[in-house]
Amino acid sequence: MRRRPEARTSALAENERWTAFRSRYGIDAAYRLPGIEGAHERGGVEGRIGWFRRNRMVPVPEVASLTELNTVIENWDEEDERRRIGSRPRPVSEYYAVERPLPQPLPDEPFPMHDPRRIPPLLA
Repeated sequence: MRRRPEARTSALAENERWTAFRSRYGIDAAYRLPGIEGAHERGGVEGRIGWFRRNRMVPVPEVASLTELNTVIENWDEEDERRRIGSRPRPVSEYYAVERPLPQPLPDEPFPMHDPRRIPPLLA
């Protein structure tokens, strides 16, 4: 499997709010090459969303209700779970089963989206 070159993170300066946010939620930021040099490194999820829209939602499915549309989409999702990516030996569902337990639970308290040093708290 080919490895993508990682960007040189030593030259990057993170916004302190972003650093606090990703630290709180356990996000391990992996920066890629900026600009046109790194454009090929992004887009996997965006490409799949585009494929789904073009192949499943154009033309718009004719359904009688939102419930029926959700059922149709659920069937497409189950069909996609049986799909194999390229020459990989297992279907998508098996790779997902391995990754599914990995995300950590969210903290009890949400991250304050404002910078408390700049915006005073609301009065009760």
